[in-house]
Parts: sequence; C-alpha cells; structure tokens
Amino acid sequence: MDDNIVRRKRAVGLLLLVCGALIYLAGLWPVCQTLCQKGYFLGVIVMMGFPVLIHYDQTDNERLLTHCKYLLLFGSGMLFVGLWNIELSPVMKVTCLLAVGVCLYGTDMYASYCESE
Repeated sequence: MDDNIVRRKRAVGLLLLVCGALIYLAGLWPVCQTLCQKGYFLGVIVMMGFPVLIHYDQTDNERLLTHCKYLLLFGSGMLFVGLWNIELSPVMKVTCLLAVGVCLYGTDMYASYCESE
C-alpha cells in the first residue's frame, strides 16, 4: 500500500481515537461528582482499548487472546452498568456509547495500519 495512504489512515485512526475519548469523557465529566466516578469511566475506556491493541500483537498465544476477549466483554458490561446507574439524559448516554464505539474503531484502525509499516 502507498506510504502516504497508510500515514493518512493512521492519522484518521488516531483522530477518531482521540475525538471519541474526548467526547466520551467530556460528556461524563460534569455529571461525575467524585474523582472515583471519573476514574471509573476512564478506566473502562482504557480497559476496552487494551484488547483491541493486543489483537494485533504477533503472538500465537490463544490463551492471551481469550483473556482479552473476556476483558473486552467485562469492560462493555462495566460501561453499560455505569451508564445505566448514572444520572444522565438518555441522549447523552447514547452519545457516550457512540463515542466509545468511535474510540475503539479508531484504536483498531490505528493499530492495524501501524503493523503494516
């Protein structure tokens, strides 16, 4: 693949990752009263991004990949429970879910084109 195309796609992936994370955290920041709540939602997004990055690692360790799938499932559950219990308008809850999806898609896109270098 052309080097300029790969650079552009990596930049788009990184932009999606950063924008999704900022929208997610900016939407939740005013609602979360304590630092513990803010850390919970930041930890959820980091925990969900880790398995996406590990997926592109060149290890043939099936056990690690299985654990990463469980980690992604666990992070998704924590996100849904956290958004269910926080006092936020339904529109903002959906916006936060979409922002996490964009963030994970950007992480996947960035990681997939980093490997091609």
